[in-house]
Amino acid sequence: MPTSYNPIIAAHRGNAFHYPENSLIAFQSAWDNKIPYIELDTRFSKDGVAVVIHDQKLKRLTGVDQNVSELDIDELMHLDIGQWKDPRFKGQSIPSLERILSKAPKGTKVLVESKAGCNDLLIKLGKQFHDKVEFMDFDFEVVSYIKSKLPHIPVHLLLDDKPQDIEKVISKALSVNLDGINPCYKIITPDLANAIKTANLKLLTWTVDKPEDAIRMVKMKVDIITTNKPVELMEHLVKNNLR
Repeated sequence: MPTSYNPIIAAHRGNAFHYPENSLIAFQSAWDNKIPYIELDTRFSKDGVAVVIHDQKLKRLTGVDQNVSELDIDELMHLDIGQWKDPRFKGQSIPSLERILSKAPKGTKVLVESKAGCNDLLIKLGKQFHDKVEFMDFDFEVVSYIKSKLPHIPVHLLLDDKPQDIEKVISKALSVNLDGINPCYKIITPDLANAIKTANLKLLTWTVDKPEDAIRMVKMKVDIITTNKPVELMEHLVKNNLR
C-alpha cells in the first residue's frame, strides 16, 4: 500500500469478541495490544452522568429489568456487566465515560457514540479530553450540535446499512463542518468511498470482523475500520502487507 495511506483499526466496544463489551477490561485489552482507537457507546444515568453502555435496557448485560436512565450512577456502578460473557469476568462494572477517557493512554483516541443525545456534561468532557476524543452519531441534529459546541474536535455522521443518497449526505455533512462519514461496511462501494474522500471527509466504517471484508475496505482506502476483533484484524493486515 502507498505510504500515504495507513488504515486505522478501532476496537468496537473494546476487544469485545474476547471480553465483555464496553467494559474497562475490554478497553484495556485493546490498549495493551497497541490498538490506536477504541469505540464505545454512552448513555446518561438518572442523575445525568455519561456512562458507557450500548443498550438502554439493562436486561441483556446485567439481568436487571430497568433502563439506564432510571438508575443513578451509584446504582449503575454496582451492576455486574461481566458475568453474562463468562464467569471469570464477574465483577466488571459499568464505567463512566470520564473514567475511560481518563485511562486512555496518551496518543490513543476514543470514538464516542452518544446513544441518548447530548448534554452539557458530554460537551464538558469533550473540552476536557479534547486530545483524546472524537464523537459520532446517527442523528444529524446531534452531530450538528456537538460540532457547533466543539468545533475543533472531530465529529462524524454514522450511516446504517440502507442505501444512501451519498451526495446529499456529503452536502449535509459539509454544511455543518463535520469531519467524517461512518457507513456500515455493507454499503461501501468504490463510488461511495471515492465521493466521501473527494469531499475531503474521513471515511470510517463499522463493524468489520471478517478478514476478506477488511481487505475490501483497505482496497477502498477506508481510514478507520471498526471491529470486534481488533487484534486479529490488525495481525491479518500486517501479515498481508496492508498496514
